[in-house]
Amino acid sequence: HWGVVVHEAASMGLPLILSPFVHAGTRFLSSGINGLYAGPDVQGLAWAMEEIDQLDLKSYERMSAVSSQLGSLINLESWVDNFERSVARLRRTKCQRS
Repeated sequence: HWGVVVHEAASMGLPLILSPFVHAGTRFLSSGINGLYAGPDVQGLAWAMEEIDQLDLKSYERMSAVSSQLGSLINLESWVDNFERSVARLRRTKCQRS
């Protein structure tokens, strides 16, 4: 469900084209802002690719900047914070069971 490649593409500043079934899209894609959701079929993908291809340079650069910003939300520090919170939650749960 979590597409590491989606995070990587956003971090690299690429406009995204995702199916609504890609769960990482909820974190890294703001449709119309830094990419597009495409139907999970050839026609939907072709439409989205054409839309991105038709962007002028300023629009492409805006999408790229937003992708970079969204991609930077998850970094080493945020992973460490999430891990520490998870460990603390597990410890509290374990103490409550004892």
